Amino acid sequence: MKYCRIVIYLVWACCLITPTFASERDCQETSALLELTSKLRRLAVVKEVPCKLQNIIEVENYLKKQIQNKGILKQIQYEETVFKMIGIIPEDYSYTQGLINMYTSQLAGYYDKDNKFYAMADWISPSMQLPITVHELVHSLQDQHYNLHKILEEEPITTDEMLARLALAEGDASAVMYDYLNKKRGLPSLAEQNNISSFALSNMLGAIISTNTVAAPKALQVLLVYPYISGLSFVHMLLLQNGYQAVDAAYLNLPRSTQEILHPEKYLSRINNPRQLATALNSQLQESIPRLLNQKYRLPSVYSDTLGEFMISSLLNNFLSPIVASQASIGWKYDRLDLYQLQENPKKFLLAWTIIMENPDDAEVLFNSLLKVYSERFYQNLRKNKDTLYFKNNITNTVGYLVRESPTRVRIEITS
Repeated sequence: MKYCRIVIYLVWACCLITPTFASERDCQETSALLELTSKLRRLAVVKEVPCKLQNIIEVENYLKKQIQNKGILKQIQYEETVFKMIGIIPEDYSYTQGLINMYTSQLAGYYDKDNKFYAMADWISPSMQLPITVHELVHSLQDQHYNLHKILEEEPITTDEMLARLALAEGDASAVMYDYLNKKRGLPSLAEQNNISSFALSNMLGAIISTNTVAAPKALQVLLVYPYISGLSFVHMLLLQNGYQAVDAAYLNLPRSTQEILHPEKYLSRINNPRQLATALNSQLQESIPRLLNQKYRLPSVYSDTLGEFMISSLLNNFLSPIVASQASIGWKYDRLDLYQLQENPKKFLLAWTIIMENPDDAEVLFNSLLKVYSERFYQNLRKNKDTLYFKNNITNTVGYLVRESPTRVRIEITS
């Protein structure tokens, strides 16, 4: 399985806030702040964390180097192809550079988990540098105790699993930052509050999304917010269970899907196990040869993934209201996406994506929502019968169909 690698590198690198200014003196306060963060998070400091002051050019170069050093450029290209084919990003959007621009325009600091230091952006204001530093130092403590490199990079995990784990880490760091700010104001900690105030979430949302992101596709803007906001809500549920001990336990019993992040009660019940479903269904789905496949395409697929509830909702959110998008994806059970490459033209692909829902009613809602999405995308060349929509773009030579394959399955095939 391959996954949304560029997003994990960029989201992970950044604590996001509107930029201003910081100095070397601010960086020198990291050691004392690490001790405070350790007490708030209830994780002992195993090793000191150096601080380095960096300007925006150094930070952007770091992000680019991370992508190049990890040897994932080919997978990023496949991911960009997939996102464009299914409609997550526009055809003319430069995925890699667009994300780098979006994150660097918002970034205020990062923890380098490979080299074990905290990089403070030199445009942070004195008023903001302390909470931002607390957030990033939580990542250093997570790394010291739970080996974030292993959790986030070493295992062959899907986009859905990756985003679930990222939400745990970012929600954890955001919770401690929240507690730090509340302690300074004499307010209760997050574990002492039954509900997170809409005011607090709005403030965090406002800090993350500035006017600099308006050029990014809507789905990527939502992706920028997700690990902080949904992650914080998920961690809040854990804190209500048993404080930071419950959060620690989550690193040993990791969330398995974005569904468990978006609906924490499903994490507690552990009813749906995507990995077990993958074992049972992947060979069956691969044997279901795509209708549009012919001898011109290479077998097996060059890229495969599970996108999960959140990414499906993000796709729908590009065309439908957030509430409709959320309701249409809420019954997700499992999905598998495969990308096949044309033998004689490596720039031409076939995508086959099967989504399995919990029950026929959920599948009906999803199918009707996707019907609206692809009818809007390909409104000039449509042909529809009861359970299938055929579509075509004469300019790009894109051909595809959406079908209600079974009572609980929806399938999309697209060539480009």
